[in-house]
Amino acid sequence: MIAVPLTAFAILLIGLAVLAAADVATERVEWAPTILLAVLTVSALAVDGISLQQWVWGSLTAAAAFLFYLEMGVQGRFGGGDITLAPIPGLVLGAMNPLVGVWAFAVMLSVQGLLSVVARLKFKTAETRLPHVPAMFAGAIACLFMGFL
Repeated sequence: MIAVPLTAFAILLIGLAVLAAADVATERVEWAPTILLAVLTVSALAVDGISLQQWVWGSLTAAAAFLFYLEMGVQGRFGGGDITLAPIPGLVLGAMNPLVGVWAFAVMLSVQGLLSVVARLKFKTAETRLPHVPAMFAGAIACLFMGFL
């Protein structure tokens, strides 16, 4: 039976909202809140009673997100905080369904791209660095509005 990890998803949304605000304010994603969010979401997934199959799906989605963000980080597009944070929504959303996780990351990257284009047009510069956690939050909350829960 497939369990819907509502507790983990709620913790994920709250954590991403807090980290998004901090990322906008400081342009950094700190390690301690990221580790705390990871511990809380993994604990919540256990409390939600997800199946072994969901743990595998979530873990594979998290690994794919981490590797993608790592490669983008090597190219200078994302910072270390974004790279370490990316597997957390991957785990929770991938535990629901791996396609939901992939869809959410597509939304995250689309939001980031749209904001980047708007910033470039507004500031008339080719180099625009924007915080990425707000886009992660947007991708995660889009799952709620699209009815994936």
